[in-house]
Amino acid sequence: EQTGPADQGWRIVNLETIAPGSFFRTMGIRLLAGRDFLPTDSALAPRVMIVNQTMARTLWPGQDPIGQRIIFHDEDAPTTVIGLAQDSVYDSLTEGPVTFGYLPLAQEPVTALGLAVRSAGSPAALLPELTRAVAGVNPELATWPARTATTAIAGSLWAERMGALLLALLSALATLL
Repeated sequence: EQTGPADQGWRIVNLETIAPGSFFRTMGIRLLAGRDFLPTDSALAPRVMIVNQTMARTLWPGQDPIGQRIIFHDEDAPTTVIGLAQDSVYDSLTEGPVTFGYLPLAQEPVTALGLAVRSAGSPAALLPELTRAVAGVNPELATWPARTATTAIAGSLWAERMGALLLALLSALATLL
């Protein structure tokens, strides 16, 4: 998505739509300032968002992001920043700082949803039960195979592992020669 603070021009930012109340706790992301989304942040309420530290530094260097306003490319009304979240890993452990913003689900309807669950026990043991629970809500929902965070992280490092393996094989070949 593009945002357009009036004094800084257009920027590309990453956005995620989340439900109020539990996303940050589930994902282990701390809110550093401001507040989380509330059920009152509805479709009829003024538009709000939470930004991460990198987005705050990029768009408002040296300023408090709480209360800052953004106009998205396809909207007329501004969106107000109500919270500051710590930076996190979004796609890969090797990525650099990423500008990231969170929007409340009630204000930004989506056609695809993800489900994040934190468990005290074995996450892999919960996957079949979670899959059945989602199918119980609507058996016609298209779903991706459920996976644990460990599996997702391992998948994000595939290219690095293959590069290391290739380097090891070439090193062994060079030693033999």
